[in-house]
Amino acid sequence: MDKHEMEQLIDQSILLERNVGNLYLLFYKRLAQDKAFWLQMMVDEREHEALLKAAQAAVGSSDNFPADLLSDKLETISQTNQRILGLHDQYQKDPPSRQEAFRVALDLEKMAGEIHFNEAMHKDLAGGLVKTLQKLVHDDNAHYEKIANYMKEVGLEPGA
Repeated sequence: MDKHEMEQLIDQSILLERNVGNLYLLFYKRLAQDKAFWLQMMVDEREHEALLKAAQAAVGSSDNFPADLLSDKLETISQTNQRILGLHDQYQKDPPSRQEAFRVALDLEKMAGEIHFNEAMHKDLAGGLVKTLQKLVHDDNAHYEKIANYMKEVGLEPGA
């Protein structure tokens, strides 16, 4: 992967976290029943965005950025970002049902970029930066399960 591609990948990965957080913020504003849940999910995504930005700044250049923190599929992340932006626009005009919001969140958390970020946090990698990031997101690395479990708690079916 060349330097330009790596820079794009880092930027798109940061944008992915921001976009998911913005979508969860919209759910927070539109779905009163689950405000606290969506607020926490948004905060988690903002934390991931901040961690990626801090890692990017700490290493100084994309040549030194730990590639294991990112998905290696720039096109997939770019398409996912576009999809999230489209959903955000759509839901601002016509808010989703409660079930649809959770279904979309589950789907997004299964997407390559989110899963890869979470998988990277579980890897036993050398290096202080990666270990620091792993420690900081230790409790925030299972969003799919967090959403599915919350849905069950409130009587919604995750698979529906």
